[in-house]
Amino acid sequence: DKLLYGLASVENIQLLSKLLEATKDEAVVRTQDVFTVVRYVSYNPLGQSMAWDWATLNWDYLVNRFTINDRNLGRLLSDITSSYNTESQ
Repeated sequence: DKLLYGLASVENIQLLSKLLEATKDEAVVRTQDVFTVVRYVSYNPLGQSMAWDWATLNWDYLVNRFTINDRNLGRLLSDITSSYNTESQ
């Protein structure tokens, strides 16, 4: 968990983007860690909107991989937006 948090805390947009894309590869990110990675990226000021954009753009993929009934999928968007401060976010 600490390693995932450290990876998601980098101050490099390209690396954050690669990390989010790596969640699609089960050889790189374990299935049970996908939502943790996306959530941790959303905690990063540079990754906050990136995590939202990635989740919404990849929503169909996530639903197909985890099913709409997955409790973690159901919490993903609220987890990402929990740190939003303004209405426009």
